[in-house]
Amino acid sequence: MIIVYCSNAGHTERYARYLASALRLPAYRLSELPDSQYGKDAVFLGWINNGTLSGYLSALSKCNILYAVGVGMSPEHPYSATSLFWENDLESETRTFYIRGGFDIHLLSKKEQKIISPQVVELIDELITKFPQTEEDRMMIRNLRDGFDDFSPDKLSLLIDCLRNEDS
Repeated sequence: MIIVYCSNAGHTERYARYLASALRLPAYRLSELPDSQYGKDAVFLGWINNGTLSGYLSALSKCNILYAVGVGMSPEHPYSATSLFWENDLESETRTFYIRGGFDIHLLSKKEQKIISPQVVELIDELITKFPQTEEDRMMIRNLRDGFDDFSPDKLSLLIDCLRNEDS
């Protein structure tokens, strides 16, 4: 088993590296996956971009993905993993997880910042004018403006337990 990830601002990479360390498995950035690792069983972690699990299709063409983990900026909800599964047309036997990572526009490349900045401004404006505003709306406004890092090793505990039990 290997860990393969596609990270944009570093949150997904941080989870992938932690997971690899906890399980004593090798971790590879998808773009740097050696040919010798093609076809192996894998845990794939990708950042979520407008509902899309970035890098999933490319990883699927190179590995046998048994577990897919979406790392996004939205709070976890009971239906997060299910939505991720259906919206990305994941393989039926793929176990799917969603964890909250973070967001900081300054961690993105200049090119990504140019693309995403207008979307962030539009979303903030939309949330500011929303009535009534929920606490989740206010939190999202703060997070988009100021950035946030919600990394917590505890968020990987269920996945780690699943993988350890699979080896037993």
